[in-house]
Amino acid sequence: MEAPPELSAIYDPAHVLEVEVELAAADWDILRAEGRSLFDVFQGDNPGYEYTEFTASATVDGERYEGVSVSKKGFLGSLSRIKPSIKLDFGPAASGSPRDFRRLTLNNDRQDQTHARQCLAFGLFSKAGLAAPGCNLAHVSVNGQDLGTFTNVEPIKKPFLARHFSSDEGNLYEGQTVDFVPEDLDAFQLKTNEAANDRSDLSALAAALEADDAELVARLGANLDLDQYRDFWAIETLAGHWDGYDGNANNYYVYRDPASQRFQFIPWGTDGAFAESSPFDSLNTTRTVFARGRIANRLYQLPEERERFRARLGELLEVVWDEAELVSELERLSERAPDALPAATAELRRHLQTHGAEVRVELDQPAPEWVDPPEETSPCDGTLGDVSLEFDTTYGDLTAIDATSGSFSVGLSMDGAPFQGAWFGRAGVDATSLDPSVLLRTVSLLPDGSLILLQLTLPPAEFAPGSRSLHGLESFGLVLILAGEATRFVGFVSDGTLELDAAAALDGAPVSGRMNARLLQLACAEL
Repeated sequence: MEAPPELSAIYDPAHVLEVEVELAAADWDILRAEGRSLFDVFQGDNPGYEYTEFTASATVDGERYEGVSVSKKGFLGSLSRIKPSIKLDFGPAASGSPRDFRRLTLNNDRQDQTHARQCLAFGLFSKAGLAAPGCNLAHVSVNGQDLGTFTNVEPIKKPFLARHFSSDEGNLYEGQTVDFVPEDLDAFQLKTNEAANDRSDLSALAAALEADDAELVARLGANLDLDQYRDFWAIETLAGHWDGYDGNANNYYVYRDPASQRFQFIPWGTDGAFAESSPFDSLNTTRTVFARGRIANRLYQLPEERERFRARLGELLEVVWDEAELVSELERLSERAPDALPAATAELRRHLQTHGAEVRVELDQPAPEWVDPPEETSPCDGTLGDVSLEFDTTYGDLTAIDATSGSFSVGLSMDGAPFQGAWFGRAGVDATSLDPSVLLRTVSLLPDGSLILLQLTLPPAEFAPGSRSLHGLESFGLVLILAGEATRFVGFVSDGTLELDAAAALDGAPVSGRMNARLLQLACAEL
């Protein structure tokens, strides 16, 4: 077999790619607005969603290409119509180029104000000897508009497979909010051999996971490269990649290597890496183990596998986690990303400097006891209700909300019934968060002293007079019940339109308008 090709210089970590894209203005407007709705994702609808491909020209580091295909990318968390993540397919346009590349995947870093997390995380996987995409930064403009810094991530395509595996002829699957259970198998996206669409290998792995404890390791080992998986599991945990396979059954690829006839995992979507745990709940996640994915959870229930995992995590910690090296790489990336948020960079630097010691301390403690992921769903999961909102308030301190801070009229249906109450609120930015989004926050007091919180989130660029539809997790709402220190999530607000008559991010500035949307409940309000 010929030696696999080297990684293209297009991913040189010391280089910032300059990318200029030009396409018809009408096409760009359509591209920016595309994406699965938030409700589609949480209701499991439209799993085969495809973005439209448009024809464009692209200039990469001064070299111009015509007839380039451009499309939006993103599942939910990265969706943006202001700064969309994009894919470029150069096809024949790149033939004869001195640099070996055909596609570019440019991630908008919407969830990462440092522009460093993806490259840092992929670097940890590579340092551990695992297959991981090449990564560097890119400066991107579209139709002359400067969109700022993106992360340029190597696509998981056949050139990647040829470089890391015995051949590129096996089945490659992408996993987005799916696990190896029979009901999810058709939702895996087959990226190679699509015409054959033979998913018997996935079915075999899912069947192995149904084995009893005594046979589990042997059955899994016949379908999955267990040594590679244990290292992948450990690095996902060490890197704090909560939104990967082990932490959320999301953002991963699996490839069945034709030589071994076993699956291996490939990391993806690491823009939320270097977190302590899931931002939504702490079930089955700590600094020393993520075990929400079905494979991780089953193995962790076995005492011998649990100890094997913890021992391997400790070994890899000493091999790949070099605080000085990680901080140096963070500083290098920050210097190349002028739009990186200094406070976010400082917080990531603190994490890199302290995380290794914290993991060592936790590994010296008894292993936490995990439970099987709960299969029960709330009886209100999937309940749809209407939300209407009219407001006349001001921009200011969100901690100073009372009956004098504005006029709010809310129509809200929860648990299949309308809620009646007095509402008050304000617009502003959460001073305790690194997220620059503008929040329109309104609350209503319940008889037991708890609060209902209805909150809308808007990107700063859209906090201006005008009308816009709610879009993904860029502009959306949520409903929470706040009872003392406890917070209960009720559901998301989307599938609607927000109109702002007045809006400005200045203390005391008037903020007024209206919204009509829908509430998708994931849990009961239990009022």
